[in-house]
Amino acid sequence: MAIRVTMHTTANLVNFYINRNYKKLEDIYEVVASNKRINRPSDDPTGAGKVLDYREYIARADQFLRNTQNGLSPLSTVESTLSQSSDILVQAKETALEMSSGTMTEDERETAATEIETLIHQLLGLANSQHLDNYLFSGTEVTTAPFELDDTGPVWTVTFMGDNEAIDIQINDALTQTINIDGEEVFMGSVGGATTGTDLFETLINLRDALLADDIEAVQAEIDNLDAGHNQLLNARADVGLRINNLNKNGDRLELYIINLTEQLSFVEDADSIKAIEDLTLAEVTMQATLQTATLISQITILNYL
Repeated sequence: MAIRVTMHTTANLVNFYINRNYKKLEDIYEVVASNKRINRPSDDPTGAGKVLDYREYIARADQFLRNTQNGLSPLSTVESTLSQSSDILVQAKETALEMSSGTMTEDERETAATEIETLIHQLLGLANSQHLDNYLFSGTEVTTAPFELDDTGPVWTVTFMGDNEAIDIQINDALTQTINIDGEEVFMGSVGGATTGTDLFETLINLRDALLADDIEAVQAEIDNLDAGHNQLLNARADVGLRINNLNKNGDRLELYIINLTEQLSFVEDADSIKAIEDLTLAEVTMQATLQTATLISQITILNYL
């Protein structure tokens, strides 16, 4: 028995193929425009899951890289500050050596005392250095100047106003890095009041007092303390240098890791540009042929069969 195909059935079939080709063409246009073969989970559920994973890994690595870069800046400022502080102690030692000579007069030592007072204020300024409005040597009390000088009377004193807490940053999934140093320890040789080294401020103040008193023996006594303070700063600089080196290496590893992850993400998510253009060309030709066929069919009437 012959199957009778009506014009209505033919029209529905033509519309079906037109809509299907339109949808395919639309999908290919999206691939070409975005240069991605996965634009929604339904495009490739397994691949879409991998894309989400890779993006999460990259985002986490990016955060660790930002932490690393943000940690380098204050540490570099700390290293520079410690270097300048060392220079002050070297200058103070040169003055002490010169003034410890018996050929120097009381007036010359008094003048030298004024120079040491200037160095004390310079060291105080360095010890109260800031980075992005945060004090570097205050511990976690970053809005408080760590050192306060009382020079209103004949006896000068310096008080530590910060705390001894560390500031740590996360630089990968398993490691943190401390990006500050204990200001009280490095400048005053103590931690929480317990002596650990040389008090740089006290040494300079004692030197100034000895010069004002024209006391050669007292001047000479501070030379060893100046050497000890200088070594204290050198050790702190070495520690900071190691941290800077660790952060630089960590940053290099993270950058390479992010590049590798991005390549893997691209392999899963991105479209083959050449194939996408070929698919687009074929889809456009197919669509054009479908529309031409639909036009021919729409022109058929019963008169064609008479």
